[in-house]
Amino acid sequence: LLVVRKHAERAPSVNTGHSFAPEPTLSPAMRLRRRSKRYTPAAIMGRSKLFQDYQRAFAAASGLPLVIGEPDAKSPIEWPIETASPFCARLGGTVNACTSCREFQARLAAAASGRGSTQTRQCHAGLSETAVPVRYGNRVFAVLQFGQVRLQSSPDDKIQRVVQNLTTVSPSLDSDGLTAELKATRSLAPAQHAGLFRLLEFF
Repeated sequence: LLVVRKHAERAPSVNTGHSFAPEPTLSPAMRLRRRSKRYTPAAIMGRSKLFQDYQRAFAAASGLPLVIGEPDAKSPIEWPIETASPFCARLGGTVNACTSCREFQARLAAAASGRGSTQTRQCHAGLSETAVPVRYGNRVFAVLQFGQVRLQSSPDDKIQRVVQNLTTVSPSLDSDGLTAELKATRSLAPAQHAGLFRLLEFF
């Protein structure tokens, strides 16, 4: 939280390397909202060295991606390329699957923020993700999310059903590639999963 305050105080002087030149298709109010998103507590924390070190340590210990996002979940999650699931990355390349994933992640973040407690849900592809609210006093100002993981080993027939459903919705997907990547997706025992989200609850 000290990092958030420190960065918030000097945020206007940060050189992000991005241009905020007026865009003809955006109204002044929309441009202001887009710019202000960079200076929310969650965005500032996500750019801090503290969180980035924590993110790398979490990935090294668990092999799983970790991100920090807004409690209202209006901004799409950008998983770290180094630790993101190849299976999920393949799904993200199709419109239907990508939309379903983003809607799922938004509902998960909103549930964790609204209830003020850690939430774990299973997506349409059978993988689980977890959202952990980050508080300052009684206010939730960010949500930590990790996942793209199986919480138990899946039999081959269940994997085939998942792949069949996905290729029916998005015929452009390669069923053989999806099957191989889903089988190779990290699997966690319930106790391991609980230990990881408890670590995040202490963040």
